[in-house]
Amino acid sequence: INFGPFADTGFLVDKADVRAVIERMGVRFVPRYFAIKAIQNATTMGVSQVGFFDFDWQKFLQNAHFDDVPDKLRFVIDKNAANADDKKSKIDIMKELGVAAADKRRALIVRYVIEVAASILATDPKMLDPKVDLSNQGLDSLSTVELGLSIQGDLKLDMTLEDLGNARDPNAIADVLLQKYYATHGGGE
Repeated sequence: INFGPFADTGFLVDKADVRAVIERMGVRFVPRYFAIKAIQNATTMGVSQVGFFDFDWQKFLQNAHFDDVPDKLRFVIDKNAANADDKKSKIDIMKELGVAAADKRRALIVRYVIEVAASILATDPKMLDPKVDLSNQGLDSLSTVELGLSIQGDLKLDMTLEDLGNARDPNAIADVLLQKYYATHGGGE
């Protein structure tokens, strides 16, 4: 299910041949409202499976042999490349937290949340305000899912969508994460 910038308008609507190639690969496009409703239903059911996958647009374009690449698609390709570089150079936050003094841990987590959110938004971390709701800084519902998955993968802490819905700015998210860190690893202030 793709409910990014291509599902409702743009390149894939205009280029039926591109859409057909992608759909043959097993990627089905649905309108945004339907995809969000499907995710809501899946998360409230007793047993469900929801998967999110990175799509390697560069590899796709190399194999599909398209001559003209729209600006919107080029932006996604460039963003994916930047995110891959960020993941390679990311610090081991858990190692840093383990050796940091208790009074320094919150600042480390705030910095981490800002860096991950900036990476997802393809922006400079300095552009994000730790006191401002991330949805007011460009993070949408899908990006929020990506943020939660990154946190869970990097910090090995359970950060649910409900947690992210209640703690909306980097400072508040850091407070929740710090509580979860101390509950798992002991210590605290």
